[in-house]
Amino acid sequence: MFGVSHSEQGAVWARDREITKYSRGPDFPLENLIGGPRGRIRQVSASGGPTGFDRILNHTGAQDGDGLGQDSRKPANYHDVAALTPVTADLFNATNQMVFAMPSKLDTIFTKGELQLPYDMRLVRTAMFAQRKGVSTTAAYPLSPTSQSKYPV
Repeated sequence: MFGVSHSEQGAVWARDREITKYSRGPDFPLENLIGGPRGRIRQVSASGGPTGFDRILNHTGAQDGDGLGQDSRKPANYHDVAALTPVTADLFNATNQMVFAMPSKLDTIFTKGELQLPYDMRLVRTAMFAQRKGVSTTAAYPLSPTSQSKYPV
């Protein structure tokens, strides 16, 4: 008896291909940006609605998520959000964290044998070869405060 199996798995990130790097393609890099990866504080009323201040942590970097935020424990390290609309650098391109495709490959070889000849005679042989290639696609936006309005985060 003999058997061999080989498998490979990989990932193709959306951010690695220009056509899938942005949610609507390379011609619209600033569309569908979501809340940024840095700290944002917002005053909330007793009824749960937004009210009062709306501030975002000062940082380096842009919507690609790179860069560093300042010390989030210091209130002076936040800047105001004007008219409830953060500037582009304060937002995040969630497509950067999405997997566009996950290729997989499986190769299998199997054999079985038996040999017992002359007069009682017995010759049994089994063989198999299988090869499978596939691609699965998984995509979802990261959790954001607007993704589940009844259970805010």
